[in-house]
Amino acid sequence: MPAELAFFENGIEKHNTRMLEAIEADGIYVKFNNGLSYTVGMSKIGLPELMVRGSDEEQNKELIFGVFYAARNQVLQLEPGSVEGLFFADGLALAAVSEFEKRSVFYGARTLYNSWDFEALQLVNNGGSNV
Repeated sequence: MPAELAFFENGIEKHNTRMLEAIEADGIYVKFNNGLSYTVGMSKIGLPELMVRGSDEEQNKELIFGVFYAARNQVLQLEPGSVEGLFFADGLALAAVSEFEKRSVFYGARTLYNSWDFEALQLVNNGGSNV
């Protein structure tokens, strides 16, 4: 057997390890892919996972971490509606994510939790459009 075929690397296990290390260090893991960012780990502390479309990776991360810290410190309730009072989220709102969209986006969370049994919200402009 060729040497390159003798080694099997479990990509899912490797990805889960990377997510768990980020959750341990930062409280959450943020995945960015083609203008879409989503969290993994917020459900571990009883919060819904978050999704942001648009913007660039650093802007998405900054926004997600700001909302995460505000929610974790009980400054913000994560439920559908406005996120008024947060200077970094001016004009934004939290909107429900359909089950179909959750299953289309949050594959990393599903892989880590071994279940689709978690809540998810999306940050949108107050008019309902993507950020």
